[in-house]
Amino acid sequence: MIQLYKSHSLTTLADALVQNLSEAGPPDPLQPVTMMVPNQDSARWLRLFLARKTGMAANIRYLLPSEWIWNVIRKTFPDLPEKLASDLDPIKWALTDEFLGSERMEGLQRIDRYLQMQPEARKEKAALQLAANIAYVFDAYLFYRPEMMTEWQKNAPRRGDAAWQARLWKKLLKRWDLLHSDAPWSQNKAELFEQAMASDDLFLKKESPLRVFHPGLIPSPVLPML
Repeated sequence: MIQLYKSHSLTTLADALVQNLSEAGPPDPLQPVTMMVPNQDSARWLRLFLARKTGMAANIRYLLPSEWIWNVIRKTFPDLPEKLASDLDPIKWALTDEFLGSERMEGLQRIDRYLQMQPEARKEKAALQLAANIAYVFDAYLFYRPEMMTEWQKNAPRRGDAAWQARLWKKLLKRWDLLHSDAPWSQNKAELFEQAMASDDLFLKKESPLRVFHPGLIPSPVLPML
């Protein structure tokens, strides 16, 4: 059952949350309350508000949408490894290896020009910084726009920044296929999200009850899973 509280005032919504926690909190005081918040600023504000209003704000587990959604996906697929090739850090190091491992980046002229213009003494650092920035963007795409990433795997766009990003993404996919083709879980995060949404077990793995504060800022891929 979904209960929705509406207001233009965050203070009013937070007051409603205080009332809800007092009336429908977990019967076991040691059981944590799971709270999804859109960002860390919301978590800090809400933690202080609850502490001022009730005298304490203990045993509340604040989760960002990305943390919550991957908790659900990992419960849906319990055999997933702790680290995936499409996690942020592995993407960064894979891109760094791609940038430094080839003299020329075929089909990626903008990246190639940037790396070629770097002094030899700075090239490695520049490649690492560029890889970190692109990995951050890809990581955001995998969470906020997973359908776009799976579409890139089928039909890469031909124009604009999306074109070279899609080519680079497919380069990573090819790399992972070669390195992890025998792994039991070789899918990237976008594919796992797609599989989870189609799984009959998905809605059995969600945490219950779940409280969502300020849902207007929650990314759209999360909403069908609530």
